[in-house]
Amino acid sequence: MKTDIKYDFLNVPNRANTGAEKWRELDFRINTSNKELPENVIPFSVADMEFLTAPEIRDGLCDFIQKNVLGYTCKTDEYLKTVCSYMERKHSYRPCEEEIVETRGVVEGVFSAVRAFSDEGDGIIMLTPVYYPLYRAIEYNKRKLLNCPLLLTEEGYKVDFELFEKLAKEAKLFILCSPHNPTGRVWKNEELVHLGEICLENGVFVLSDEIHMDIVMKGHKHIMFPSISKDFANNSVVFTSPSKSFNLAGLQTSNAFVKSKEKRDLLLKALADSFAFNECGVLGYKACSIAYEKCDEWLKGALEVIETNKNLIENYIKDNIPNVTVFSLEGTYLMWLDMRKTGFSAEELEKRMKDNYLYFDEGYIFGEGGKGFERWNIACPTKYIKAALPRLKEALL
Repeated sequence: MKTDIKYDFLNVPNRANTGAEKWRELDFRINTSNKELPENVIPFSVADMEFLTAPEIRDGLCDFIQKNVLGYTCKTDEYLKTVCSYMERKHSYRPCEEEIVETRGVVEGVFSAVRAFSDEGDGIIMLTPVYYPLYRAIEYNKRKLLNCPLLLTEEGYKVDFELFEKLAKEAKLFILCSPHNPTGRVWKNEELVHLGEICLENGVFVLSDEIHMDIVMKGHKHIMFPSISKDFANNSVVFTSPSKSFNLAGLQTSNAFVKSKEKRDLLLKALADSFAFNECGVLGYKACSIAYEKCDEWLKGALEVIETNKNLIENYIKDNIPNVTVFSLEGTYLMWLDMRKTGFSAEELEKRMKDNYLYFDEGYIFGEGGKGFERWNIACPTKYIKAALPRLKEALL
């Protein structure tokens, strides 16, 4: 594995007892047990990275803080140009600057968009299993989930287009997760075209969560939904953020692209109604700008580590744990493990994992189709993956 020597992907910061969401369960175990953790144990759950912050971002923020005031701040023309230029350079799609609506995270944006573009009782399609806060966006806003389970085939997960077309006749919105979390699918152009055309034919507006857009494995390509056609662009809102790509989730900065002015005004009103005023924090703006302008090489190095971890897990499980199926990761840094052949219930699986210091995200939190699965966050130094694999084998004996 070749990475630029100025980046450290071998060590992790000690996040224990810092309030890190991913570490909460492990913190509790550390603080209530007299036992020391085995060597090289970290959690593999919440979707942020166990990598040190890119030095360009770290040093840039330190310099900014030394020279500036951390007061109320709004977006600048320079910031908007940086975001648009990044999308064009990395994803061959350049939104207009006036299309950008900032939110304090993609989840906040999706919640607000559900309120903006649908009414109570309206149907919303999702391809399940799927990222669990998206269920809450439907439930908390009193909308109706139109469940379109992905078809699990020998080649992996596929869209049930026949069912999707049937559901579209009674839907107001479609929430697309692209790349898909937790299955790791990167949707092909023809799949997105088929989904988008069905939505256009049935008057279904698309909310596309593309937060993992930069985390794509070799041989795959992420396609931004609005880049496919002008009609698709006008019939969608796309949610993006530097948080997954550059490990900046704690700065709560995201950018939605809304081409239609009418739709944009509706989203802005929904945000204002929930006291979210289309602005992010001063350090979020700065970190996003630095990431998009200066951190391509850091991201490249992180992706190399993730790809190494992916291959290591796939090969180890194939050779040593034959009753577990691992789906070849196309995008995100979240591997999806099918453990149903072990015969263990979801509750027993969870216990066995934690008894062996394996803190994954349990599959059942992603919906009915996730029962018997585990989601493994592999964005960490490879030594932690190597240490975890024998524990996984032991847990399933």
